[in-house]
Amino acid sequence: MRRPVVIAVALAFGLALVAAEADAQDAEAGRHAVERFGCDNCHTLPGQRTHADGGCVSCHQNVRRRAAGMLGRRPEVEHLLTTPSLLNVTRRLETEYLVRYLEDPHDVRHRLDESMPRLPVSAEDARNIVAFLTREAGVYRAPASPAPSASRVDRGREVFSLGGCAGCHAFGNAPAPYELPRAALVAFGDAATLAPNLRYARERMDPDTMLAWIVDPRSVDENAHMEAPEISAGDALAVRDYILLGSPGRPVAPPAAPTAAEVTPLGRDVAFREVRAIFGQSCIHCHSHASGAGASQALGFDAFEL
Repeated sequence: MRRPVVIAVALAFGLALVAAEADAQDAEAGRHAVERFGCDNCHTLPGQRTHADGGCVSCHQNVRRRAAGMLGRRPEVEHLLTTPSLLNVTRRLETEYLVRYLEDPHDVRHRLDESMPRLPVSAEDARNIVAFLTREAGVYRAPASPAPSASRVDRGREVFSLGGCAGCHAFGNAPAPYELPRAALVAFGDAATLAPNLRYARERMDPDTMLAWIVDPRSVDENAHMEAPEISAGDALAVRDYILLGSPGRPVAPPAAPTAAEVTPLGRDVAFREVRAIFGQSCIHCHSHASGAGASQALGFDAFEL
């Protein structure tokens, strides 16, 4: 009787080793994909350069910090000053959601004018990138919590409206109970700027992790901008169920797709120097921007065919 048991254990161990090796290969492929797409131009990622080391966001932040020049004019930029960190994103967001988002990103943060561009990320690329992020940050295992219940939705809506949640977060197209003045939002800093629209939270997080995040965000991600709200455990549960089961308001029809009908062809050959002049003025900020530290091919025309 022992021999079949030994064989079964050895087989299970061998399969586990094969799976671990496959996961390691996927994660390493994900690291290469992160570099190929230039994700660190905007985001902080594990094992990659930080904003302080280069990239679009750090460049814009440096411009904002720059002292007034000789003419007394201070250069200003308004966009790409802050973006979400991806250091621990797999500890709070669902794997399948992250994969779908990488393939087809959508606007999540209503106070950011910028949103993630649609890159030619394949399904394999997306899964490998998530595998890389998971390898570096791990997956958070939240304590088990009560199943969501519609009986708590009304109380959750009340706490969400009056307990401060609505100051930073939107919930789909549900009417906002109030709007914080700009000075208050500036004082909150990145916590308000990066606060997501919770319309998508039910797709992004599982119920247990969502409750743990509401109670104490930094127990899930030590780098979280959100502070732990001063609400009871029962009210935290009610807010979670409101987000999971409450109505996010009526959907809004998407805008009509733009067309090129008004664009008139030049009717002549175009020299590359003409294209390069335009490219150097604007496009280079996202496409194949190079610095002394090296070149990022995130959206580069020479990185892949567009």
